[in-house]
Amino acid sequence: MSGAAKYAFVGAAFFFLNAVQFAGVGGQPRLRVVGQGDRAAHRARRRARLGLGVLLLAVFAAAFFHVLLVQAQFALESREVRAREEQERFQRLRLEVAELGAPARIAAEAARLGMVAPGSPVHLTAPLPDGQGLAGEGAPRAGADIAQSWSEVKPHLASGP
Repeated sequence: MSGAAKYAFVGAAFFFLNAVQFAGVGGQPRLRVVGQGDRAAHRARRRARLGLGVLLLAVFAAAFFHVLLVQAQFALESREVRAREEQERFQRLRLEVAELGAPARIAAEAARLGMVAPGSPVHLTAPLPDGQGLAGEGAPRAGADIAQSWSEVKPHLASGP
């Protein structure tokens, strides 16, 4: 046997003997009696793993909620910016409406369109049918006088529009 083959054979034999020793006969693990110290150590390892798992879960949950909080903050800031822009737009439009409704601007626009300012107003009065003066002079008439005037005026009205 050569040197390399000899080492390969010895390595395979050592591996096989260790596998039999730890696994038992027939590929099943060897059973052994566990002492009180071993049980306590096993429980301690189990508790440590459980605690580590809970700690990792808490860290991931905190990171997740932090991400949600940051996203909500960005959304809030964008809405505040939008509200500020809309307030400024509202103020500009309000100023524009005030400027368009100003009497000086309306008069200037009317002059540009060829409209003229009115002179002093003229009040027209009509004579009463019974010759008692002009309508609108003196005190208002009493109810009976109004009924009599109506009966005098009615025949002169057109029968239809």
